[in-house]
Amino acid sequence: MILRFKTALAGTALATAALTGAARAQSQPDPGEVAAALGVTVPQLTACMAPIRAAGERGGNPSRADRLKVRDCLQVANPSLTNAKMRSAMQAFRN
Repeated sequence: MILRFKTALAGTALATAALTGAARAQSQPDPGEVAAALGVTVPQLTACMAPIRAAGERGGNPSRADRLKVRDCLQVANPSLTNAKMRSAMQAFRN
């Protein structure tokens, strides 16, 4: 009985994740491609984007301070990364 409940619960969670993931996949580029364009690793990109994700979870847009934190973090990960290179890379992945 418990196994069936856990299986059903897991199935619901997977279906929900798949639906939200599918919607998100249409609007967000592949992190590996973005990381490569910025000259950083996926874990570095993920860590640097934390302020942006947090703003989204709060239901708002990222502040200028959040965007500056991301920029600074990415430049620590890749010191040759300039503002122009970041803008160009990010623009390439916008819908």
